Amino acid sequence: MKSLNITIPKNILTTVSGVAGSGKTSLIRGDFAEQYPGSIVIDQSPIGTSIHSTPTTYTGVMDEIREVFSKVNKFAASWFSFNSKGACPVCKGKGKIKYDMAFADSVEVICEECNGRRYNETALGYSYNGKNILAAL
Repeated sequence: MKSLNITIPKNILTTVSGVAGSGKTSLIRGDFAEQYPGSIVIDQSPIGTSIHSTPTTYTGVMDEIREVFSKVNKFAASWFSFNSKGACPVCKGKGKIKYDMAFADSVEVICEECNGRRYNETALGYSYNGKNILAAL
């Protein structure tokens, strides 16, 4: 990686890819992260085992999105979370309902109340720049 000259755009999702051993991790986790400490760098580590883990919650971006919705709508940030007050009351923010069958494998179906959107109607009724919390993601 000597004499390497690259341009990485700011304020946009960017992916770095290449063959194994080409120096991607050294470049991004090393030089880039040192020069731009405010950047969010996501590696191949699992996000989590919970259905509530998403890239936006894992990186902390969702906290900022909730705060913007809260401030603009003058409504508690917890209403813009499918883990809290904003959750669909039927599926509890999972978007799916799992039915355990006595003599067969469990069956998972899309929640009929929220149609898999995870949020309740109150949360979806508020917007920022013409988009509700679901569309903002």
